[in-house]
Amino acid sequence: MTLTLRTIAAADWHALSRTFRDLTFEQARAYSEPAAARIGAKARFVAVQRGSQVLALAALRVRSLPGLRRGIIWCPAGPMVQPGAAPDPDPDTIAAILTALRQQLVTTEGHILRLRFPGIAFHDETITATAARAGFQPTTRAPLYKSYAVDLRQSQDDLMRHLNGKWRGNLRNALKSGLTVDRSTGNDLTARFEAVFDAVQETKGFRPDISAQFHRDCAAEDYRLETFVICKDGVDLAAGMIVITGQNANYLFGATNAAGRPLRAGYQLSWSMMLRGAELGVVWFDLGGVDFDANPDVAGYKERIGGPFIQGAGPFEAAPPGVFPKLVNWLEDLRARLRPKS
Repeated sequence: MTLTLRTIAAADWHALSRTFRDLTFEQARAYSEPAAARIGAKARFVAVQRGSQVLALAALRVRSLPGLRRGIIWCPAGPMVQPGAAPDPDPDTIAAILTALRQQLVTTEGHILRLRFPGIAFHDETITATAARAGFQPTTRAPLYKSYAVDLRQSQDDLMRHLNGKWRGNLRNALKSGLTVDRSTGNDLTARFEAVFDAVQETKGFRPDISAQFHRDCAAEDYRLETFVICKDGVDLAAGMIVITGQNANYLFGATNAAGRPLRAGYQLSWSMMLRGAELGVVWFDLGGVDFDANPDVAGYKERIGGPFIQGAGPFEAAPPGVFPKLVNWLEDLRARLRPKS
């Protein structure tokens, strides 16, 4: 199968990418461009085609080494390979897509290419062998992604039924507590969100790698942010934020303060986010990643919501021959050793 790679104008990306079922926020133009700039890279948008038929899309972050025209290309949650209502691609098609990406970006342009498929694509374990056929190998030099996702095409009764019994009980207690939900797509809840979120960060001693303000600055037509605040009697108890891209949503932030925990405000927060996603026609609600080793309590909380476990297939890497990949790896290791400890 002979495929070609075509560069897509940034202005055309939204209309094309939104037709893919496996689009997530990491592949949205509104996020890709500032996320690339944040690491000193440039965003590049490409399509893999068979004739005029677009089979795959990839939003790339291209970071060249100083003085060179090549470096590392990182493709998070891509390539997207599920266009429209078309059936999921077979392994031969995925291998051909990956081969086209490797031939242009690695063989012709000389970059190291790393990619990790979106978790909501639900690729099975055969993807590693498929990637190997196309010249890619697993790598530890890019982040894993593991999460749970909730299918919002089911009824509200079924959503409730699929919750873990203890989780469902906590939610019912919250729903009986007289809590109210404020929601906004603008900035009018920003101060209230930050007050709750900052207090919980201070108590628990954590800081997200990507701030809520960074996401707010990305808000656009293809990057719909919704902020939620749970309160009672004028007191804010929990706050959170989701982003909707294409037909999928991602849980970005959620926090419950000391006053909200006895009232199970966090459960109503998560439930309100899911119901809002269903109202907007979201298919998959990604719960935003889990790490059972680093944060088992949060991971267990998300697991008990009842959605299937998802894992972004990969990450995989394809590298050009010669000493260039060894030089890049050495520079990455050096930078990691020199990075200030948090």
